[in-house]
Amino acid sequence: MGLAEDVRHLTDSEQLDRAVTALRSQLAEGNGEAAFILAYWRVEGISIRRDLDEATALFRRAVELGYEAARGPLAAMLAHGYGQSRRDWQGALQQLASYREPTATRHARLIDAMQLDPEGNPGRSFSPEILCRDPLVLVFREFLTRRECKSLVELASPALRRSQVVHPQTGQLVDDPIRNSSSAAFTLTEETPFLHAINRRIAAASRSRPEQGEPTQVLSYEAGQEYKLHHDALPGEQNQRIQTFLIYLNEDYEGGEIHFPTPNLRFRGNTGDALCFSNVSANMQPARNAAHAGLPVVAGRKIILSKWIRRSPLDLTGPAGLPY
Repeated sequence: MGLAEDVRHLTDSEQLDRAVTALRSQLAEGNGEAAFILAYWRVEGISIRRDLDEATALFRRAVELGYEAARGPLAAMLAHGYGQSRRDWQGALQQLASYREPTATRHARLIDAMQLDPEGNPGRSFSPEILCRDPLVLVFREFLTRRECKSLVELASPALRRSQVVHPQTGQLVDDPIRNSSSAAFTLTEETPFLHAINRRIAAASRSRPEQGEPTQVLSYEAGQEYKLHHDALPGEQNQRIQTFLIYLNEDYEGGEIHFPTPNLRFRGNTGDALCFSNVSANMQPARNAAHAGLPVVAGRKIILSKWIRRSPLDLTGPAGLPY
């Protein structure tokens, strides 16, 4: 067995101490894969305590030891800096430039065309159209370029899976009864510099901070699929979902409009258009008029990027009480 299989066998056998000791011993001997595995454990915060600063340092060490698979996660962690003492956008770009992988090369070219400032922020302002005032619904025309949209679809497509939710009684993943689309969510190690630059653009347009955004999702709806009437805000949640930001990644489909029944507003964007709407009232509770549905796709395939924006930055400290 290889190193990954060895430590997986130990953790499956509830021998975590031996697994951590083996990884640390291999790391001390210069094994880059050991650094890579420990870095992921630090990010996941499942078996051992989450420590995102240490995770980034371990990804960097893995790269230094020649473990090239760590370069992508390292670039992501440097780009966003979530839950860490600092972020390093220029360091992320250096890792991207050194990554000998076709997608990284394409992403580097797309970033070069974005005209960003030295911290990765957009170098332009955003002037939306107001579609509705209750709830506040804004549209940003040509928010992304067609090349950016195509690259997002390519990035998400291999990871698309049937949308699921946790069953409240069993705790098992079950098909979502409200949304029967496929979805792909990007974790901390998957928010590439290209994706993070787009997330910073979303934050600028929505007048929020990138740290307030939940993990970016790409949703795919085939003919007959829909997102039934729902609220995005969460009842009783302190750190409320105050806004939703959607970007239309294609337009070669029929149907699939977003529908707000109370103001009787329907909208369907062209490729690259973005829609931003408020989910809450002044008391931070779900706004009645913000209930909306993604109507069934009639023909073709609808693909959108979805971002829920919270009132405050997400808590990324991870579960308490874990070892190491």
